[in-house]
Amino acid sequence: MATAIPISATPVEGHNDGDDFLAYLASNPKTNLVSSSQDKEQFDSLTGAFNQRLYTSATAIVTPTNAQAISSAVTFARQYNIPVTARGGGHSYAAYGVGNGNAQGLVIDLSHFSNIELKDDNRTVVVGGGVRLGDMALQLDEWGLAIAHGVCPFVGVGGHAAFGGFGYASRAWGLTLDHIIALDVVMADGTYLQGLTREQDPDLFWALCGAAPNFGIQTAYHFRAHEKPNNVVRVKYSYSNASPDMMTRAFLAFQAWGQESSPPNLGLTAVIGGGGSFEITGIYYGTGDACKKLMAPFEDKLPEGFSTEVDQAMSWIESLQALSHSQPLSTKGKTGFRDCFYAKSLMTPDSPNQLITTDAALAFFTYLQKTATTTNWFVEIDLYGGAGSAINAVPLNQSSFAHRSSLLSFQMYASSKTYGNPYPEDGFDFVSGMYDALLNPMKEIWGTSYGAYVNYGKSETLYWGSQYERLSTLRAKYDPTEVFKYPQAIRPSTSTT
Repeated sequence: MATAIPISATPVEGHNDGDDFLAYLASNPKTNLVSSSQDKEQFDSLTGAFNQRLYTSATAIVTPTNAQAISSAVTFARQYNIPVTARGGGHSYAAYGVGNGNAQGLVIDLSHFSNIELKDDNRTVVVGGGVRLGDMALQLDEWGLAIAHGVCPFVGVGGHAAFGGFGYASRAWGLTLDHIIALDVVMADGTYLQGLTREQDPDLFWALCGAAPNFGIQTAYHFRAHEKPNNVVRVKYSYSNASPDMMTRAFLAFQAWGQESSPPNLGLTAVIGGGGSFEITGIYYGTGDACKKLMAPFEDKLPEGFSTEVDQAMSWIESLQALSHSQPLSTKGKTGFRDCFYAKSLMTPDSPNQLITTDAALAFFTYLQKTATTTNWFVEIDLYGGAGSAINAVPLNQSSFAHRSSLLSFQMYASSKTYGNPYPEDGFDFVSGMYDALLNPMKEIWGTSYGAYVNYGKSETLYWGSQYERLSTLRAKYDPTEVFKYPQAIRPSTSTT
């Protein structure tokens, strides 16, 4: 493993003006400055948010070609009190990666950090912070390798691995960040740490695995990959025109069987949409016969009336393509889909005494079907926990990711009818109403044991839970002046504002 290497830039003395800062960046060809005042068309292209409802507040973006250029930009941003954020894939739901909420800020675009390298052990892969999930999956597949990650090819590895990274294989292998064995990172003082491991700095490594954008800019991740599965089975159970009562019974079967009986090599997701649509998708890593035997008891628990689709013999890469919502896995030279939406997250506790009740589920599904909206909406429910889940097997002192005892992760999501602006005002109330319809009947049972996945716009307690105090203390150590800043950023413990 590489040794941590300090590489720092030398600050300019006697200047503290934003115009001077931009002038410096413009004079350094390796930073590739694009400012809103000099080239608005290119600036808008580079800072266009995945969520078109939101816009950048930054005034400049740089597209550096090496870590030294990032180090220089961060060093001078710190001197001039310019807030910095990094853009990997640009898929932050709240558009923080493109500078939303950072007035007069600087965005550091990592698109040039797109290398993927296989180390001599044929199991460790070094993935640049600007690589996208689809491209990483294709390259690893050529080497016979795989890691757990999400299904959208255009999502950047940088933010995905920084905060968690869930995929169908996560119950078997853990989150994307659980594959990290080292990182290359530029710190708030401009120091470049190459190949930082847990052994070299246990506190910093812990913080970077779950809250990385608060502590530095990750130019590369060193992942310990798995051998890709020999066979993947996809099974789907679909209901159409389902009543709230039928949805409730299907969900309760999904929840109970998921917690008690689902093996780690099964990923399970339910998706609810308009018109009474309720679909459960299972991805099984094993043979078709084994999957059929496994799923038979689950099918017996489901209410009648579902149709079944089964793909018994898929390769790993074929399964990712099938789950990609018709997007190509290779993103090179392509532009990803953009949306205009509002979303909320809710993560439920993995305890048999805190399962969502019949009354709460019925209230939730009744709300979904009976409430008028002008949006295109869906609710996705991912099985995180359950028997043998690798996600929940990781102790909290191994990484700063807070949700190691969650059963289900709800994503409540509503787009405008055109998937572009303007966003309808009723969309905010509709999604908030979804959230309240499920949470309010469960608050007394859950207490403080529910949470939310980072990326949505929730409170620090829901995102970081018991990890926040330690993260805040470490933020004061590694970035006391809040160089890396965005609305959800962890505040240093010494901060008075």
